[in-house]
Amino acid sequence: MIGPASITDFDPDFASPAEWAAMYRASGLQVIPCFSPSEVAKGGSWKRPKLSEWAEFQGGLVSETVFARWYGPAGEHSARDNMGMLTGQASGNVFVIDLDDQKGPAAADGGAAPSLSTTTVSNQKRGGRRPAEAVAKSCFEPDRTGMPPPIGRP
Repeated sequence: MIGPASITDFDPDFASPAEWAAMYRASGLQVIPCFSPSEVAKGGSWKRPKLSEWAEFQGGLVSETVFARWYGPAGEHSARDNMGMLTGQASGNVFVIDLDDQKGPAAADGGAAPSLSTTTVSNQKRGGRRPAEAVAKSCFEPDRTGMPPPIGRP
């Protein structure tokens, strides 16, 4: 496992799922284990938390004990390469806008939020981009799922 002091030594080319989880945690992001496609019925939703009690972790980073139980050397999910990030308060008020720019040029322009500046862009397997924006705590109040309210066009 890596900790905050060794985050600069993180090597994405050789990191295990547990090391990725520790790197995200060291960056202040609340990661939780998620289902893999093979774990759900054909056509079922697999892009969701594996934990039934995930909502209780929306207030901040989980304790070291819980994180070790999930991603420690003998952790329940230490080899699980599917993980998600809880947005909002749990991850320093980060939120994600899924642009799905592979679906058309309008999404590539920033869609509903062209005035947001991108701080992090993650390339998804199907070509979408997800800029992650940190916002002041007072800018929004996440709903019970941890997501900020939808952003629409004026």
